[in-house]
Amino acid sequence: MDRWLDTRGVPRFDAFDRAIEALAELDLAQKIAPADANVASEQGRVLLQAGNVGGALAAFGRALALTPEDARAMNNRGVALMRL
Repeated sequence: MDRWLDTRGVPRFDAFDRAIEALAELDLAQKIAPADANVASEQGRVLLQAGNVGGALAAFGRALALTPEDARAMNNRGVALMRL
């Protein structure tokens, strides 16, 4: 079942609104600490959950450019690639 839909298939706006709010906070964090790979990785995770695969891939790419050995970002990028 899609995490953004309720049991009837109706969008759960509360969850979507929280994703938008999280992305706003992460965008601010990225402006404050642009070299923080964890921020980029979290942006990718939230974007992927929201269904923005392209945005998630870009965020995971930024995380991996900063820390190429980040297994979590590599794994999440692989998950995003499978959703293309």
